[in-house]
Amino acid sequence: KYNGVGRFVAVSYADTKAMWSLDGINWNLQELPNNNWQGVAYAGDRWIAVSDNSSPRSTVSINGGESWSSLNIQINSWAACAGGLDDSDGWVVVAVSADSKVAYLKGAFTSWSDYSATGVWRDVCFGNQKFVAVGDNRVIIIKNGGESYDTGTIPSGIWEGVAYGDGKFVAVGQESNVGRIAVSYDNGSNWQLVTVLPSGLTNLYSITYGQGKFVALGFNDVAIYSYDGITWEYSNIPTPVGAEMTGVTYG
Repeated sequence: KYNGVGRFVAVSYADTKAMWSLDGINWNLQELPNNNWQGVAYAGDRWIAVSDNSSPRSTVSINGGESWSSLNIQINSWAACAGGLDDSDGWVVVAVSADSKVAYLKGAFTSWSDYSATGVWRDVCFGNQKFVAVGDNRVIIIKNGGESYDTGTIPSGIWEGVAYGDGKFVAVGQESNVGRIAVSYDNGSNWQLVTVLPSGLTNLYSITYGQGKFVALGFNDVAIYSYDGITWEYSNIPTPVGAEMTGVTYG
């Protein structure tokens, strides 16, 4: 929220633009310090974005996306970020990179701290007081306000997205261009592959949870949904939307 009012904030990969909206319908355009923004996270009274290229690779807005300033972070290929309200540390933002780095931001939110975590990390989410990050054949559970992590066990695959809902984490991705979904019931430590999926399912890129269901998007105009993370059905969407739908969220 900004001045007590919630708002939507979006960032662009292709150019130096951000947008903010009070209703998700009417949007206002703002300038960012550079381009190649991969994701944006909310942290109580500010929005923080990360980039995989150019400089700076992180930026912060404390006025609802209306202006942005640089935020110090290591020069890595940052792939995603997520915010969460930690019981001990307050608001925390965690970012993961495609080149084996994890970074966290909390407290005064003036500078990122980072450490190595081997892997090509592609997404991160917050749930049940933990951040869970997924990537190529790997998963980690980030704890202690972002300061440390444990390694989980996940089936092989290029895991592109992860979401938390209804007491479980669900990851989506692909292996050999065939869609894959895995579910964890123990905070990301152990995962089971969903073995029965809709026919012809290809690469999945993003997942979210809302209104009591998981919704995932992917290649070839694919949208699927599930109430439990195990049984999935195709959604009804207008076609053609485009070859790849790479992001979905609920709010």
